Parts: sequence; structure tokens; C-alpha cells
Amino acid sequence: MKKRTILILTILAIGLLVWKWLACGYNPDKPTEFYPILTSQTERAKYEVFVISNPPCDTSKLRKVVEKYNFETWSLDTLKKYKALERIFYKETEYMTKDFREGDEYNPTFDNWDNIKDFRNHANDILIQSRFYLDGINGKKYYRIWINGDYDDRIDDMYMNRIEESFYDLDSFVCAKKKLYGIE
Repeated sequence: MKKRTILILTILAIGLLVWKWLACGYNPDKPTEFYPILTSQTERAKYEVFVISNPPCDTSKLRKVVEKYNFETWSLDTLKKYKALERIFYKETEYMTKDFREGDEYNPTFDNWDNIKDFRNHANDILIQSRFYLDGINGKKYYRIWINGDYDDRIDDMYMNRIEESFYDLDSFVCAKKKLYGIE
């Protein structure tokens, strides 16, 4: 009886893990692709929004993929130009697509009462955010990344993870990150 219970619990646990993996939709044989859907900038700050197609489910892999993309696409000149840079990455869904433009109408219909595309409708689709704060106190600068954990099950960012790295020399920091990810 005891062995049967253990066997049933093991099968259920394996089934849950397989279901979770399949529910995520990640295919390791396909590339993870980034689509810019919004850019806004001032003299001091730059803000960008992306949709990620085929994002990894594992938060550690997701962080690596996004950080590699960031350091491949943020030039040192761009990082030096602004005091703050922020990127938000959304998971591609039926309604949050690479063609998303806030203010347009959803197609297919999202809501019969208000079918206008709005980022607020997709708060649960946010996967990760990355920020550079280069106007630090006493020369100290910050790179922060928020990983919105288990994005299929999270409720109000209950599983949100924040990683912060501080540094003084931007050139050295970027060089170390590029070396870490095998860039250049």
C-alpha cells in the first residue's frame, strides 16, 4: 500500500512537471526572438518595450537570454548618452504580439466593451525588466533586472525576483558582461 502511494505521488509529480513544461510553450529548437514595439526617449532617459517570441520558461535561462540581447544591442555610446535606460519585455501571446501598438484595436477582439490596445491589459504578460541608472550617488551606478518569476502562476508579482549590480566604471562593467556572454 505504501509503495503504491509513493508510485502514484511520483507519477503525479512527473505529470505536473511535464504539464508545466508543455504549458509554457518554449521550444528549445527554435530561436528566442525580440521585437521592439515602443521606444521613447528624452535627453536623460530611454525607454523601450519588446515582445519576446519563444521565451525560456526557466527564469535563469530567461535572464541570460535577455541580458545577452541587451549587451549585444546597447552600445557603450548609448549607455553613456543617457542617465537611465529601461527595457520591458513581454511574452508573446494572442493579444500581445510583435505588431502591438497602443491605441489600435485588438484583432481578434479582446474585450467587447473596450477593444483598444492598452499596455495595462498585459501586466501579467511582463516577463522581465532591465534598467541602468547611470546618475548614481558618489559615482556609483546601478544595473537592475527584475524577473517576473513563474509567469503562468504568479499573482500580483508575488514571485518577482530583483537582481541589482552596482559599479563605478561603466566601460569595465560592460566589458565584463560582454565577456560573460561571449559577445565580440
